[in-house]
Amino acid sequence: MGLVPQPLWLAQNALYRKTQFIISWAVWLISMYFLFAPILILRRHGGVAKKASYVETQKLVTTGLYSLVRHPQYLGWLLMYLALICFNPNLWCTVCGMAGIVIMSWITRLEDRHLVSKFGEAYRRYQQEVPALNLLIGGLRLLKRR
Repeated sequence: MGLVPQPLWLAQNALYRKTQFIISWAVWLISMYFLFAPILILRRHGGVAKKASYVETQKLVTTGLYSLVRHPQYLGWLLMYLALICFNPNLWCTVCGMAGIVIMSWITRLEDRHLVSKFGEAYRRYQQEVPALNLLIGGLRLLKRR
């Protein structure tokens, strides 16, 4: 049972199912990149001690993915929840996916507060230049800065 009732001809349409399959996997693969690439970026550029967790950065990282969005890992989670909805667009997956998206948006705000207290004015300037999660606006702003 889908969230939005679909005509039977659409649900049985092979092109529709193939398109849904391709979009679902594409969104999921992109989400995995955004989830795991920040681990390497933060370790390399964040001044993390040898045996410390990658999130224990000592320097504000504003390059790479962090020049597009402030929270690439949280964007990865949002995309993963969207992929969940795309893979199986039924009521249960849609409710769970939307709940995940709302929770990650809330966590993003909490993280911004924490990072302002950790990095101060430098992070406030970074907030003005780079959006929290909007990849499209982040890309446009990055092009404008260059």
